[in-house]
This record gives sequence, C-alpha cells and structure tokens, in this order.
Amino acid sequence: MTRVRYSIGYKLGAIHAGVVALLVAAAAVIGVELFAVRTDARQIVEETREARVASALRCEVVALAAVLEVRAGEEGRAVVGRCLDAVHECLEPLLEEQAEDPSREDHEAAEDRIVDQMADDLRGLQGLAASGALTAESAGARIERMLRYAVTLAEETAAEAEVAGRDAGERSGAALVTTIGAVLAVGIALASAWWAVRRAVVLPLRALHLRAEAVGVGQFEGPPPPTSRDEIGVLARAFERMSERVREQQQRLEEKVETRTKAFVSAARHADLGVLAAGIAHEINNPLASITACAEGVRRRLRSGTSDPTEVGEDLDTILGEAFRAREITGRLLHLARPSPEEPVHIQVAALLDDLRQLARHGCVHRGQTLELAGGDPDLAFWGDRGALLQALHNLVINASDASPEGSTIRVGAEAAEGGTVVMWVDDQGHGVPAEIGERVFEPFFTTKEPGHGTGLGLALVAATAESHGGETRFRALDPGTRFEIVVPRRRGEGSGT
Repeated sequence: MTRVRYSIGYKLGAIHAGVVALLVAAAAVIGVELFAVRTDARQIVEETREARVASALRCEVVALAAVLEVRAGEEGRAVVGRCLDAVHECLEPLLEEQAEDPSREDHEAAEDRIVDQMADDLRGLQGLAASGALTAESAGARIERMLRYAVTLAEETAAEAEVAGRDAGERSGAALVTTIGAVLAVGIALASAWWAVRRAVVLPLRALHLRAEAVGVGQFEGPPPPTSRDEIGVLARAFERMSERVREQQQRLEEKVETRTKAFVSAARHADLGVLAAGIAHEINNPLASITACAEGVRRRLRSGTSDPTEVGEDLDTILGEAFRAREITGRLLHLARPSPEEPVHIQVAALLDDLRQLARHGCVHRGQTLELAGGDPDLAFWGDRGALLQALHNLVINASDASPEGSTIRVGAEAAEGGTVVMWVDDQGHGVPAEIGERVFEPFFTTKEPGHGTGLGLALVAATAESHGGETRFRALDPGTRFEIVVPRRRGEGSGT
C-alpha cells in the first residue's frame, strides 16, 4: 500500500492556518491603528474642552478683579461670592478629570500643576472672603497669578490640541495605508490559497477525470497521472495500475476474439461450401453434358463418314460456348473463394446481382422457387470487397429460400439511400422473425433450423461483412415474409477496412 506523505487534509489545514494567521495579524495591526486614532480624537476633544474652560476661567477671574475694584457694602460681598463660585465652577471640572486626561504626560503634569496652583489661590481668596478681609489689595497678587495661570492654561491646551490634531491626521493616514495594505495582503493570501487548492486538488482531480474518461473509451495512452504524495496521487497511481491490467485483459480478449473470429469465418465458409458446391456442380454439369453429347455426335458422324461440315461446325460452336460457360462458372467460384483484397474495388451493383443470380438460381429452382431481380439504377455503384459481399448476399438468398415455401418468389434488389449509402436487400415469403428472437438472429451459431440443417453462421457472417464495410445489417417485416438488408457506404474509405 502506497504511503501518503502529505495528505489533502494536511495541505488544506496548512493553507487554512496561514490564511487565518494573516487575517489575525491584519486585524491586530488595524485594531492598534484604530485605537491610536481613537486616542488622538479623544485628546483633541479634551484639549478643546479644556481650552474653552480655561478661557471661561480667565473671564471669571477678570470679572472677580473688576468686582473687587468697585464692590461696596453687603451687595458687593454677595457679588464677590458669586464670582468666586463661578471661578470654582470653571476650575472644578479641571480638578475632577485630571486622572482621565488622555494628553501627553509632560503636558498633563504641567496642566495639573497650574490647576493645583489656581485651586490654592482660589481657596485663599475664599478664606479672605469668609473673614471679610478680601480686598483688591489683599487679592491682587492671587488674582494676577490666577490670570497668568489661566492664560498659560489656555495656551497650553490650544498647543496640545494642535499637536493632537496633527498626530490624529498622521495616524489616520497611517491607518488608511495599513488597512489598504492589510486588505491587499489578505487578498493575495486568498488568491494564493485558491491557487494552492487548485494546484493540489482541482487540477489533479480534473486530470484524473479526463484520464478515466479516456480509459472508458479505450484510449489507454494518455498524459501521466498526478505524482503528488497525497490521496489523489495514490488514487491516480492505483487507477493507472488498474487501467494497465484492464489494457492487458483487453489485449488478451482481442487476441481471443481475433482467433475465434478467424475460426468463425472459416467455419462459416466451410458450412456454406456444401450448398455452394452443389449449385456449382449442377451449373457445370449442364454445359459438360452438352459438350459430351456434341462431342459424341461429331465422333459418330466422323466414324460413319456421314459428317456434314455444317452440323460439325454447329456442334463445335456448341462445345466451345459450353466450355466458355463452364469457365465463367468456375471463375465466379474462384472469385468467391479468393481472400479479401487489401484495397476496396469499384463494384457495379447490377453486375454483382447478376453474379448472385447465377450462383443462387439452381438452389431456388431445386426447391421449386423463383429468384427475381428487382429493377433499379443500372449505374449504381460503390466501393467494397466484391467476394465478401457476394457471399453475404448468397447467404441471405439461401436463408430466404430455406424460410420460403415451395412455389414462392425470392426477390433481390438494391437502391441508393440517404446519407450516401447503398441498400442491398433480399425478400422472402416465410413466416417472419418472431419478436422474442429478433435481437439474436445475427448472433454466431444461433439458428432456428432443425439439427443438421443449419450452423447458425450464415447471418452472422452477413453482419460481420457489413460491419467490415462500415455499414450495418437489419431486417423488417413484410406481408408476408421478411426483408433482410445490407447497408454500406458508397464512397471509398468510409468503413473499416474498405
């Protein structure tokens, strides 16, 4: 058993792990960039808010200073109290959000220091106000310092907001580039995974499918199977070993079929030889009888001295004609028995049917039957093996004569058909072919005749002859009887062997 070194599961798992790792890395990089952009956005928002608070704080401190300059009596102290409360309200958010400030550490430390100092000054002012000692002179230094701190805080927050905005722009650009790069990397990874799957699975399976299709139609020579060490490669090599065994079996079967076919053809020829020899012997006996009678008459007249030159000439002409007739008969016999030519010959259908009539006439007459040639195109011709087709037609006539009753007519004819073919047919007046044996009439050694009256090779030889010409043999019912047809192509080269 072939060992699987790298299984398909292993390959697909490796491809999947690579794609997943790349996706996780791309997601992590994009997440880091998006988090940084989010931090910068928060910083911009915070610094903008702090700048607005610093501006409001500066305005409230200025208002407090103005109130201290013009305060009078209880009403003035009430206004100063409200101003201190307003300053406290502006400063309180800065004190509460010191721990959540997303700004840079150095800016956050400076901001915390300013806010703490302003808070100290505010508590001092509140203490003076509570003791009633808050005046423009006692609060002047603290208010001046708070104004300076408020301006400084506004400038710091504005500068930090500008830096945060610049950083956010750079980070957003970097995040866009990173996202595009990650998408491209993932796309390349997916394309590479598709290519790897196609190379490792799809193409080998397609090659194996094409190889199986080729072997299925008998084409054992083809492209080599996949050589991978996975399950597909193992399957392909097992399939090749199987196809090699199938090819060897097919070759052995073809050799057996060829041997059996040769034996079958030889048996068929020998089986028909007796019937054919009887007809030929009768045909030759007739001219030989005429020759013998004429020769005896000439010898008798010559011995008696009563010979008439005219009568002798007539007898010699008869002898000569009958001798030529016997030679023609033996010539047809030799033509029928001659091996098939390697190249097809041009066959005139009318001449072929006339030779058939000469061969088969005696057998039909002996059975009290009539052999009739149907009229047709006298110029109809095609390319083929004349001897094999003559024997096939003779077999059909013998089969029709055996199937027909005494006194019936056996008709033989030929005609051009569709598709550039010639149809040669023989009609009998028998009982027809039963439906249950219709598919077996052309099988070798299948016969419905009584034992000793048929070998079952005649129609099989007819079918083999038609197939060797690239044609077919078929039959159809008549009323009464059956018509057997041999269909062959007319043009040269259309068929196997012809």
